[in-house]
Amino acid sequence: MRYLNLKYISIYFLILLILLLILYSHFIVFINFNNEIITIKLKIKLLFKLIRINLQLYPPKKKKNKKKGSLKDLKLLDGEIDNIFNLIKKIKVDEVYSDIYFGNDNPYITVYTTTVINGVYGNIINILPCKKLYLNITPNFTEDSIKGSIKLNIKFRLISMIKAVPIFLRIIRLKKLTKEGDLNDSN
Repeated sequence: MRYLNLKYISIYFLILLILLLILYSHFIVFINFNNEIITIKLKIKLLFKLIRINLQLYPPKKKKNKKKGSLKDLKLLDGEIDNIFNLIKKIKVDEVYSDIYFGNDNPYITVYTTTVINGVYGNIINILPCKKLYLNITPNFTEDSIKGSIKLNIKFRLISMIKAVPIFLRIIRLKKLTKEGDLNDSN
């Protein structure tokens, strides 16, 4: 009988630890670009920022010959698009930092691009309610270059992460069924 109680206590403790791990998670996306070189990095901070995971998303560190996705992969998402958009709406963005240095020899192109970027910056405030927002653009009229960095600090709510699990499981199940040939793709 003692073994049974200890087993349930350890399961409850494990579930509580996983919930705390999910509850205090931060996802920080870094996008750095310098003319034609673009790097995207993801930093995940878990459990009161004690556990840190750094991943480089683009360019991949190891080049693998993977099969590219096709339109069949997009057809799998047909039934889940609304659910995915509802989850994206519930993402909480804490911080947005952006520094962009843009320049061109033609002043009209520089002014036009600066105006478009400032228009996008004006709409970011309406789309993403953030705690901290730092958006900077510096035009340069003497050289042809574009440099900059963007940092997004994202927090997920616990409820949205719990709701995301069945959606991802359904997508994985559909992907597995199409690979095995059980699902009819003649549509």
